[in-house]
Amino acid sequence: ERWLQLQKGRPQTAMTSGSSSEDRLVHPRPETAPASSLTCPPDTLDPLSDAITAAANFNPIYPAVCNGKTFSLAHQVHYKLRLAHVFLQGLGVDQRNITEVRTAQGHYDYAEQTETDRKKLPGLPAVRLRGRLDGAARKSSFVQVSAARVENLVRRMYGEEELRYLLKDWKDFKNYGERAEEALGVEHVSEIFGEEEFEISFDELETLEKRIQIFTGPDLPERFYLHLVGIVSKDSNVQFYFERRAVPLMWLAQSTNPCALGKFIKTLLDKDVPDAEPLWKYYGFSSYQQFLCTITQSLTELSTQVCVACPGYFFVGNHNQIVKKPDNPVLFISATGIDFNAGASARAELSKYFYADLKKFKPGARDSFKARIKRTYHGIFTACQHFGVTHPTAIAMGLGMFLPEIEKEDVMAVYHEAIFEVLCENDYGFNTFFLNPARATPAAKKVLEDNKDKYHFRCKMLLHSKDGKALASELASRGFRTSFLNPSDCIAVMQGCIGYWWACGMGERYAGEEDFAATSTALLARSGIC
Repeated sequence: ERWLQLQKGRPQTAMTSGSSSEDRLVHPRPETAPASSLTCPPDTLDPLSDAITAAANFNPIYPAVCNGKTFSLAHQVHYKLRLAHVFLQGLGVDQRNITEVRTAQGHYDYAEQTETDRKKLPGLPAVRLRGRLDGAARKSSFVQVSAARVENLVRRMYGEEELRYLLKDWKDFKNYGERAEEALGVEHVSEIFGEEEFEISFDELETLEKRIQIFTGPDLPERFYLHLVGIVSKDSNVQFYFERRAVPLMWLAQSTNPCALGKFIKTLLDKDVPDAEPLWKYYGFSSYQQFLCTITQSLTELSTQVCVACPGYFFVGNHNQIVKKPDNPVLFISATGIDFNAGASARAELSKYFYADLKKFKPGARDSFKARIKRTYHGIFTACQHFGVTHPTAIAMGLGMFLPEIEKEDVMAVYHEAIFEVLCENDYGFNTFFLNPARATPAAKKVLEDNKDKYHFRCKMLLHSKDGKALASELASRGFRTSFLNPSDCIAVMQGCIGYWWACGMGERYAGEEDFAATSTALLARSGIC
């Protein structure tokens, strides 16, 4: 399966989007830019200024603004009305094989959420297509996404009465126990997403799907990673391994009744194989010690060494209004920060870096924490370089739900120190790097001020408060080679569930990852499609 393909190594030149192997773009090394250039006003970045000015500011309700009315995609617009459902229908999703690869029980245990509430929540649906994207019958056809097609799909699957109810009367809970004040109260989906139509050919979809790449760090050799993901991404295994994502792989092997992944690791641990190459070496490890280092980590820990890169398009532009397909795709990148705030995963990570009783970093832990974050961002930027991105955008990663209660401000600072140091130490061929630090903006500015004589960047940089999706869309529509960073989760980058709860999540289950997948072609990178 192409989702399991891996891109290793850092290329010396960056391929332009859609270029051939003979047409490579080698980025000249720009003059190093001092830290003071980071605060330059947008009007000094022409011709980028109009894109920056046009992009909407970030809003956590993910608003669709049409004809002066605002509708929250997280709270007001029912998940049956999502654009990605139409996209999948156009791809040929197999409606006969809609199964739940895991249930909602036990996940995101909110204080306001009762056990009864959790059992009522829908599970995470599997996705399968009826045929391959490169099928001969599809060569000359197109996939269209529009408000009218959303209506037609809902009408066909659920009936006219259900469509009217969702548009006029249905109300979601903003949060558990807090009822939304108003229903949508509209007659047509076009009053939410506009009248435009997005259209893309199967030829281009096939090309996009074939260009998906996965970049990994040193603890995940290619062959080992492929075999591991082949086990944990199976529909029948997703929930089982997600619930054990904080368990070191070694522990799975030492169980009295080991699971499939445990049996695999146990086989590699066996060094007594006469006259044969050790299996750990076959799976890409340079030494037995390297192998042991990997299997003492859990899926969650290893996930910070994975970067899924997928060229694609947003169906929407500013304010979540459907737009025509721009000429240039956006490089979608899914990567994950360190989870300090979710059950067993958080406890394992916290004990690695912090004294729980003293609520501070252990000696030397701050440096090792930063080194790990730098490795993650180096993987992200290497992916951008490989695809010829010159104007990447990024939003804060690891500083939302993953942020620990211990040393909050310092953790925010470490993340930004890591980003800035990696961009100072390496030339990825970027012209301008756009960063929205969100809640960590004061920390990011302080890091820059404290290191203004130390940091010398290889590109221009702009701190901003714009919506990352909107800014990437504006840049792409103006011909810039840009990217969008999706702060993701272990279940996405290790188990293939790109978009996570996109298909049915509402409220707190409709966050950045879900909005990203529900309004773009990013589901091409989902296990079961590619």
